[in-house]
Amino acid sequence: MTGVSVENEPTASIEPPRTLRFAALLVMAACLAAMVASYVSGAYASLPQSAVAFMILWLLLGVVAFCLLPRLSFAVGFLVSLLCLLVSWRIAALQGIDLAIYGLLVAFLIYLAMFGLVAWRDLKQEDPALKLGRMAWHLTLIRIYIGFDLVPHFTEKLFAGPGPRDEDIKAFIGLGVPAPEFFVTLAGFCELGVAIGIGLGLLTRLAAVCSAAYFMIATILGHHFFLGFIWASPGGGWEYPVLMMVLLISFVIGGAGQFSVDDLILRRLTLPGWVRRLMVPARD
Repeated sequence: MTGVSVENEPTASIEPPRTLRFAALLVMAACLAAMVASYVSGAYASLPQSAVAFMILWLLLGVVAFCLLPRLSFAVGFLVSLLCLLVSWRIAALQGIDLAIYGLLVAFLIYLAMFGLVAWRDLKQEDPALKLGRMAWHLTLIRIYIGFDLVPHFTEKLFAGPGPRDEDIKAFIGLGVPAPEFFVTLAGFCELGVAIGIGLGLLTRLAAVCSAAYFMIATILGHHFFLGFIWASPGGGWEYPVLMMVLLISFVIGGAGQFSVDDLILRRLTLPGWVRRLMVPARD
């Protein structure tokens, strides 16, 4: 089995306007420069230094990803840099860093505009062979939101400093979870895995099964199955986690689609058949 050429592939033609790409990069780079300057000057000395350092690191990764990865695939560059942006934004919000909060809000709005325009341009394609189509964009939007919905959760457990992490540890203690510090860290990495596997679309079928299993375990440990159905009930019922499990399992059927890391890997690399089946060939 040989690699597949990207010539005349739908994902090869997906590009947003250059002005939007430049605007997004400019805003993110400006936020990064401002954060580094403030950090060096000691402006954030009263804040947890690990949180500030992680915010800068994630923002740096986002800028690098946005500069380099679109050369391989705009979709991958967009998704990876968006994930980095959201983590940085969440840390800024938890620590009250207004400059980053509002600067990254502008960047996020530009990302939304890029996604919308890319989808619109694709749907305007006259050649059906060169377009993803309405259903593909529909599922892509749902997949990205579900995956990145976990960003606030893993960020506060792993990257936002001791304050948010301690609140999670107290919550785990209240639920009677043994070794709460360990399981908060483990939960954070599981949630990061959901964001990567589902949000970025990497080994999506496998990620969907593992993500649903994580939600099942979390729902059991949180005693939600004993609190009724409605999530707004005191303590939270099982409505929301089961909804997430069903949505996650649905991606076992068709994988991530073409706006994903899986699609880039399938088109660029020669892989064993069992690995390809974890991703689902993008044009089945």
